[in-house]
Amino acid sequence: MQKTGWLQTCKVIRIHRQIPRFMEAEVLHHESGKRLLVYQFALDPSQDYQTAWNDFYMNIDWMQQLDSCGYAPLYAYGEERDDAAGTHFFYVAMEWNREYVSWAEAFSGGRAQAFDTAYKKWMDLLQAVSELHHLHLYSGGLNRENVYIYTGREGHSPFFLPAFLLWRFEQTFLLASEPGESIYGPGTTRSYRQPADDALFLADLLFSLLFPGRERPADDMDIIQLQSECDPILFQVLYALVSFSKDHSLRGIQQLAAQYFSERIDGMLVTVGWDQERSSFFEAAGRAAWQETFREDTASRVYLLSRYDKRLGVPVLQVLGTRYRWELLLAGTTNPADYVMHRCEEVSMIRMESWKRMAKPSVLQWRFHEAKGEGEALFQTVKKETAFRRDQSRQKSQAWDKFQRWEEILKLQLALLQEEQRFAYSSWEATEDATQLVITLMTEVPPELGWEEGTEIMLSDGSHEYLAGTFIRQSGRELYVHLARDVNREALPSYGDCYPYVKSAQIQLARQRQVLQQFRTGTNVRQKVREQILDPQKAATKPAAQQHFFQRLNRDQESALQAALGADALFLLQGPPGTGKTTWITELILQIFRQNPASRILLASQSNVAIDHAFTRVIQLMDRHAGLFSARPRTVRVGNDKMSEDVRPWSLDSGVMAWIEQVEQQVNENIWTFIQNEYDADRYNRLMSIFYDWKNVLQQNESVKPLFLSQSPLLVGATCMGSFPFGKWGQRFDWVIIDEAGRATPPETLIPASLGKRVVLVGDHKQLPPVIDKAAEKIASAQDDRKMMETSLFEELFARVSDTNRATLSIQYRMHPAISDLVSRLFYEDTPLLGEKGEDQMAISEQSNPVLTWLNTDGQPEADEERQGTSYGNKAEVRMVSALLQQLDRQEAGTTAKKSVAVITGYAVQKNWIRNALSGLSLRHLEVEVDSVDAFQGREADLVIYSLVRNNREQKVGFLQEERRMNVTLSRAREKLFIVGSASMAKRLRPDSIIRIVYEQMAAHPMGYVLDGTEAEGWI
Repeated sequence: MQKTGWLQTCKVIRIHRQIPRFMEAEVLHHESGKRLLVYQFALDPSQDYQTAWNDFYMNIDWMQQLDSCGYAPLYAYGEERDDAAGTHFFYVAMEWNREYVSWAEAFSGGRAQAFDTAYKKWMDLLQAVSELHHLHLYSGGLNRENVYIYTGREGHSPFFLPAFLLWRFEQTFLLASEPGESIYGPGTTRSYRQPADDALFLADLLFSLLFPGRERPADDMDIIQLQSECDPILFQVLYALVSFSKDHSLRGIQQLAAQYFSERIDGMLVTVGWDQERSSFFEAAGRAAWQETFREDTASRVYLLSRYDKRLGVPVLQVLGTRYRWELLLAGTTNPADYVMHRCEEVSMIRMESWKRMAKPSVLQWRFHEAKGEGEALFQTVKKETAFRRDQSRQKSQAWDKFQRWEEILKLQLALLQEEQRFAYSSWEATEDATQLVITLMTEVPPELGWEEGTEIMLSDGSHEYLAGTFIRQSGRELYVHLARDVNREALPSYGDCYPYVKSAQIQLARQRQVLQQFRTGTNVRQKVREQILDPQKAATKPAAQQHFFQRLNRDQESALQAALGADALFLLQGPPGTGKTTWITELILQIFRQNPASRILLASQSNVAIDHAFTRVIQLMDRHAGLFSARPRTVRVGNDKMSEDVRPWSLDSGVMAWIEQVEQQVNENIWTFIQNEYDADRYNRLMSIFYDWKNVLQQNESVKPLFLSQSPLLVGATCMGSFPFGKWGQRFDWVIIDEAGRATPPETLIPASLGKRVVLVGDHKQLPPVIDKAAEKIASAQDDRKMMETSLFEELFARVSDTNRATLSIQYRMHPAISDLVSRLFYEDTPLLGEKGEDQMAISEQSNPVLTWLNTDGQPEADEERQGTSYGNKAEVRMVSALLQQLDRQEAGTTAKKSVAVITGYAVQKNWIRNALSGLSLRHLEVEVDSVDAFQGREADLVIYSLVRNNREQKVGFLQEERRMNVTLSRAREKLFIVGSASMAKRLRPDSIIRIVYEQMAAHPMGYVLDGTEAEGWI
């Protein structure tokens, strides 16, 4: 055993196991006198130290959870170097007691025990494993040799289970180069353990108790043949473990396993006695009367609970009778009875009923002053049932589980990005307008490669690499790339390798993972914010002072604003389409600065557009109402070239440079004043030396940014990911407001949220969900994983937060009443959208010109969808969209202002076809933009045209079935909405299909119209 640093304070007693680069040893720690088990892992020279370090300390986080459960008492951990030997190793030390024996040793030979005793111990192990699974801690390598049972009297955990996490350390260190050197047997080469692995181990143990000396059959059908040989409940437990699947859980199996004893509780004989010290509540002279009272109170059905008394340090059995709540203590070995009376109290009917909801009903036989009955078995059953019922109410742990699963997902995404995707290319050429490159590959890129549109593409000749631009689409062996700004085409190699640039994505994932780890451990985050995110029921608010509003607000906006200003740490606002959430955000910012002129506010969002819109609005309103603010906040926009030109004057770089010039000018003026008033050569030289030192610091732009941002008051705008450096720079904010929170994943949301004293999330979980990239989709092995990844932290918290700390806006200003009515019926039945004056949208007057139009492509040539790679197009719809736009342009001929038109489609092929078709049209009265649903989130247009594309005999519609995407699409329109697609296809879909429902609603609406295939020919 290599011993440097902390390990030098230990004496090796016995080496349990040793293989190259791993050792398990029992040691004595000199300073504490404790006996420890030390696990030592040596770093292989070929391993990346940073990766190993990160994985080691993430594993330590999990081990601390194992420690908190009492199943692996962590004593010390760290890393040490032996420079002389040229080795670097990590170690973990856990407290050890020799009264722990392995399961194999405890239940073999002379130690064989009665079935009930052994089954109770097995149930305890089942509970322990279930508890760890609830924390997403899986072993997969449990066996009879590495599960330890405590055989002493008291004072230690019943189990010692280091195998639950040592496989993770093994995965980090040993399997990097030597997969054959597994500690825990087969299966350890997998990076993710399944709960079923541990369930099978528990099944093996139970089988050995039920059928000693027999080997468990591998086939489920063979096990069914054993059903007649054992108790029906025990067989159900065994079969549930063997056939473990998503339909089972260890917690459910626990409840089933407890029925073996619980069904035998009724009629149990339980004896009760007295103890001089522990029964002192009852006066000795009156105990006979109390016995009679107890008999009468418990003569019929009672309700049983268990709890742990911290003062006494012992478990307590609570018996709820007709009028009284009795507390009984286990009598112990010196008292002949099962229990001794401890105390009782008469309780009200209301309190009694509330306790009974958590208790187990039973009918028992009670006896006084008799030998022991079945009290011990009764207590163990009641204890387990009480734990089950209490666990069901613990929603906080569910949120914790999701954060941990997200950390695993981010780690796997990083691993996928590290798999290089290089393709050789033979040539490239620029398009005539010099905006695109067409790169010809040597081989065709597989369609499943799935590069996202906008992915940065690099070209390399083997010695240098160059940024070519961003990926547009793929067609056979040709890649279309949008040329990067200021790219030097002459420098691009004429042939070489083409690949996506993933460094920035790797950095973003690593940052999200770091913030998740900090949040889980409670570092660099306000504890009240963390507490309320984990348990949003704790969120509270107090009435805020009546405000003078800077903008015209409706009643929903006013009440939500008052609640947000009074929130102690967390507030959520749902803003359906067109309900004025940007107005609400700007008003909140203005009110904060008015109430507390020294406030520091961070405005974050997934979208640069959303930030810039709110940012410029705040600046305009502060200019307009400058006299109402005692101090003007410094406004800073942090970001990249995606920010709008309107906010560039407030960019961080511009602000820092202006501030440096201001400081230098002020210092120069002060020096000149000093020279004029008093000239002292020594003082002058010292002053100038300090000045030049400061000037050198100020000229280092990066190092001065934290100093610049440390001022108050301050308003900063940044994307969720762009706000990460603030934590590194030590910046904290009084308020963090996160817009478009429904589109951010939980790790993305936590980056800005961890920086604030108070956090306000604004979004709408009924619009687009968080963006899940192709790499993440590969990781989502189960539907539950994908659902979790598409559930934002906003949606999770909005469902659970106190009603006082959330609000929904319902008065919309954007859409024509007919469009608003359609959106409200489809997506907001619980909180219907109202018109500007608050009236119900259902009452709509007749109008000759339809607002909702479905253009039916049935009967048109080429009306079926065409597949290209992983995308689709529809030529009939392209022609119909072109004809519709020309007709609309003619209708607007007499107007001066141009109408904005959003042509939306879900497929890249269709988007390009429509753009090409429109490039030859002269539309003088329309401003047309063609793009995806995602690109239009948060935006609006006078007219919206939605090209469905999909039309096939199999009724396959892909992601068009997603209701949240449909909500965004329909709600972008201010005046008119057109849907172009096959009506017959829509009518053939399932009744619950959103496309069919939209078609039926539009067809039945008083302002809706379906243009049939024959009529549609007139448009073309």
